[in-house]
Amino acid sequence: MTTKKVCVVVGVGPGNGAALGRRFAKEGYAVALLARSQETSGPLAKSLADARVEARPFNETW
Repeated sequence: MTTKKVCVVVGVGPGNGAALGRRFAKEGYAVALLARSQETSGPLAKSLADARVEARPFNETW
């Protein structure tokens, strides 16, 4: 059985949240990005996916 490392970053913004997402991606983690809006998490998820990192944005949808 293989084990996949996953990192969940809560509060993704242009500063610390984005930096944490990139850092864990660099270490080989799949990254789940939680943010209030797609405008914040979407571009980062796309950037990581373009770098062949499994990344997915999750946004508040009330």
